[in-house]
Amino acid sequence: MKNNRTTAPEAAVAAAEAEARDPEREVRRGLAGSAALAEFPEVAMLLANDPDPWVRQGLAGNLALARLPVVAAVLACDPIMWVRQVLTTNAALASYPELAAALAHDRNSYVRQGLAGNPALAGLPEVLAAEARDPDPYVRRALARNAALAGYSELAEVLSADPDPYVRRALARNAALARLPAVVLALARDEVLWVRVALAGNPALAGNPALPELPAALARLPELVVVLAEARDPIMWVRQVLATNAALAHARRAPHP
Repeated sequence: MKNNRTTAPEAAVAAAEAEARDPEREVRRGLAGSAALAEFPEVAMLLANDPDPWVRQGLAGNLALARLPVVAAVLACDPIMWVRQVLTTNAALASYPELAAALAHDRNSYVRQGLAGNPALAGLPEVLAAEARDPDPYVRRALARNAALAGYSELAEVLSADPDPYVRRALARNAALARLPAVVLALARDEVLWVRVALAGNPALAGNPALPELPAALARLPELVVVLAEARDPIMWVRQVLATNAALAHARRAPHP
């Protein structure tokens, strides 16, 4: 006798497919953000082809995409820019180097900005390097703010010499500078006032308990305080910001040549 009963996994798939076809987009959007989609690739594909871009955008931000390579590839080609942009900010994209490399050359700069600012891409140096060469300064500014730069001193040095001062200012505010002493010195000598102001106000430069290696690094760089010291920088704003940066208090008290 044939058994017509539906198994639990089959019932779960059927329920998910029903939600993916629900006439209310709020229901489909809620499903699109569910971590459970990693177990239902067919349902995720339905959502990737949903006629409503708001639903597809919700899916693009789902970390479950790390286990859904075909779905991620479909979203990377979505005709709506905001869907692709959300995908570029998803940490799951780190699982797909070739996909990330393709998005680094997306026709829309907002998409490339999202990719440039994604800290999860720290393991994709070629992608980060492509963003550092991007002709749009907004893309390079997003990269300059990325914490992933902590592991790429040469790339950070390139950004410290970027022709756009806003890129250099974004870099000067980056907590990753705690591990990039040579870049700190380069920015301390920047010809633009507000780049130096941003650097002087960076609380990650010293005294950060999460960065125990930094005090030793600063001890090897007495030039930093000499360049930015209250008595040395010709601009009052730089001296004022430096004077109020508690993180540099111990460095200012240290003896310098």
